[in-house]
Amino acid sequence: MPKSYVLIAHVIDENGDVISTQEIDNKEITAPTDVCNFGYNKSEQLNILQITQDNLLQQQAIFLNKSQQKCPTCNSKIWKSGFEPHTFESVYTSHKISMRQWRCSKKGCSWTSRSNLKNQLQGNVHIDLLKIQAEFGAKISYRSASDKLNKTIGERSINNHMQVRKVTNKCGSILSEHQHEKANKTADNTHIKTDNGTPELCVAADGGHVHDSDNPGHNFEVMIGKIYKPVSLKRIDKHHSSITQKHCAGSAKYDIQKTMKENLSIAAKLEGINKNKTTVTGLADGAKNCWSVIKSLAPLCLLLICILDWFHIGKYIERVKKITPSSTKELDLIKNDLWHGKIKPAQLKIKTLLNSLNTEKEKKVINNFYDYIENNKEHLVNYSDRQEKGQIYTSHVAESTVEHLINERCKRKQKMQWSRIGIHAVIQLRASLASNEWDFDWDNIIVPKVITA
Repeated sequence: MPKSYVLIAHVIDENGDVISTQEIDNKEITAPTDVCNFGYNKSEQLNILQITQDNLLQQQAIFLNKSQQKCPTCNSKIWKSGFEPHTFESVYTSHKISMRQWRCSKKGCSWTSRSNLKNQLQGNVHIDLLKIQAEFGAKISYRSASDKLNKTIGERSINNHMQVRKVTNKCGSILSEHQHEKANKTADNTHIKTDNGTPELCVAADGGHVHDSDNPGHNFEVMIGKIYKPVSLKRIDKHHSSITQKHCAGSAKYDIQKTMKENLSIAAKLEGINKNKTTVTGLADGAKNCWSVIKSLAPLCLLLICILDWFHIGKYIERVKKITPSSTKELDLIKNDLWHGKIKPAQLKIKTLLNSLNTEKEKKVINNFYDYIENNKEHLVNYSDRQEKGQIYTSHVAESTVEHLINERCKRKQKMQWSRIGIHAVIQLRASLASNEWDFDWDNIIVPKVITA
């Protein structure tokens, strides 16, 4: 007789006596011919898990809906009224749980219990599955997340794209609400990682535009920022670096950057900003709203240095060159002046170039370039000098925050449209993931809200 591998489940009482026994699986032990028949395959593993979970859940379900002894309407004795099935969704399996129902014994009283898993356990989806759905919903489109969930943890209706959207929005909203509450508590130092403050930080603020689902044909801006210690910037090669530790913040709310400033201040505190010790170097592309966000950190630090990001200056000049190709030589000279912090000579060269042009299109783009430099001249520095000293002056050496937090999720498909509420929730989760705060945020902020909802 061939050997068999038998899995048996026992239910044991408080005295150690076996109450019931059930065979879960009986597999004949044979010599493996290849990796295909070595151990349990996927379907066999899921079947074992299904049966095991079914047994455990049904034993636990006995304790549900037992505390009530009398009718809440008339205080009369209550009688058993059969069982009702309820669905429970675990990470890999779905289950039908039978729950005891009750009715009032008094004639004329129509009360019957309507207990289910949602009101007994604050939900019928396991918290681990909700976490996976939120992570997938934050990283890829809801439909792609649904497909990936079905492929990786089993094809089930609970993994539909509307469920993923709902969970993602709920978790993002909880994080956003927590950030707002935390920002309003001036003495709140929860989860601050540096006790004595950080001597130097770098912050970069930027914005990305997405299609507006509420106003087809229009876009709105999502603001994002990252803050990190310069020592966290590790060079990969001549042109690329990575930030090993950072905190990110973002907002899609239309509130004059109020939420964005709140979230960035919390990110700064998590990086150890100190008003008596920290020098903050702020980089932006020159937009007024970005400077406004960065300058909101001034009360939190000892010194704030705002620098027009050299990367954006270079990009601006390259765009101008494409429109005025005959001015390439002059623009290179202007760029060299700006690189060395020679603002007035650069402006004089721009004016001279402007007077030499013939077409209105070329004049307009050069005039706009002059205004760009004029409006940001207080943020222009000697970039060459900062490079020689090893100081921060550009953001291009590290990953793009716009690309990482917005474009990868929200703009890969050009037809993708967003509401402010929807994308704001997604950005909160992506910022948490990018900051390596996701596990902490899930356990300490989201889970307590979810299980008490």
